[in-house]
Amino acid sequence: YSCSVGRGDAALACGAAAKVHLFDVGQGKRLTVYKDCHTDTVNRVRFHPVDSSKLLSGSEDNLIALLNTNEPREDEALLGVIPNEECVQSFTLVGPERNTLCSVSTTEQVRIWGLGEDDFGTRRAEFLGIREHPLLAGEDCSLGYVVETFYDQPSGQVFLLAGSGESCAGMRGLVLFRVALPEAEPVATFSAAAGVASATGEAATGHTGMIRSAVCLPGGAVVTAGEDGLICAWREEREAAAHFEGGASDEASGDRFA
Repeated sequence: YSCSVGRGDAALACGAAAKVHLFDVGQGKRLTVYKDCHTDTVNRVRFHPVDSSKLLSGSEDNLIALLNTNEPREDEALLGVIPNEECVQSFTLVGPERNTLCSVSTTEQVRIWGLGEDDFGTRRAEFLGIREHPLLAGEDCSLGYVVETFYDQPSGQVFLLAGSGESCAGMRGLVLFRVALPEAEPVATFSAAAGVASATGEAATGHTGMIRSAVCLPGGAVVTAGEDGLICAWREEREAAAHFEGGASDEASGDRFA
């Protein structure tokens, strides 16, 4: 259900059912299977971006496991477990040394955990009402959902991208939140700019289906992919850029990606 490449691009980890499989990419063979870390479906696996011998996995058994893939035996490889309290849908590693983990549950609840030696498994914050935020409410009373979390290296800030419920026109919006204690505050909204054409030459409209993936590119552009089959690229409007760097507006719509 999830794959990740690590160990200097030499290894591939993938989650399948309640197990995590580790493969040698060069030799094309399986190195080991971690079968005791989880008791339910593994939804997310990621090698640590700074120490790529370490592997994290998140499961519907509410647990996030940290493994040292240099150890051949599973009982010796398991470095620690974080009890997320709810089923783990996804997670992202953030911070200067990627020593903080942002988890998203299957009910769209966001929790922030420490990964350092001194604070491993310490819950730093939680944001339990993101999906019910007024900016994410659909006109059909549907709730919002979490798409992805990003770490901005220059500012040292964490941002959360969330999708809205469906409008009467069938459109789905995006809202960017700044994650800061004690709450997540909206700092920008996403909407298609007038006069922008899609790859087919038609007017770009943004997404009409749920957005399932997003990545932040160098320079601040955000690329999203949805169930509608669209891949959309978004960039902050020039007139809002200075304000976005300085702080959040009282009105989230003051900052906009198009």
